[in-house]
Amino acid sequence: VRLTLREMRELTKSKLAHLRAVNEPRVLAEIQAQQDARRRYQLANAPAQSRAVSALRRPCRASLLAACVALIAALIVIAFQSSAWQFYLPAEFNPAATQNGDKSTL
Repeated sequence: VRLTLREMRELTKSKLAHLRAVNEPRVLAEIQAQQDARRRYQLANAPAQSRAVSALRRPCRASLLAACVALIAALIVIAFQSSAWQFYLPAEFNPAATQNGDKSTL
């Protein structure tokens, strides 16, 4: 028996529709069971997961704070080493003034 392309498509569609009608309740029940099992697992492990997440966040916050403090300290050091700040510093903190022998500030 030779079928045309259109007849093959219609036959395939009808077979798929039949398979869907037969298998749909079983497949839906299986998907629902999987979702229920996943939900039960998440509810059972929620406290452990939240403790693990907060434990991971704590070192992250501490290292971020340390990095910010180090960056601010580096910027302060760079600012005080620049020549623009040397005019506003007292002589004991002004290396350029003490090297030249000038103890006064401008």
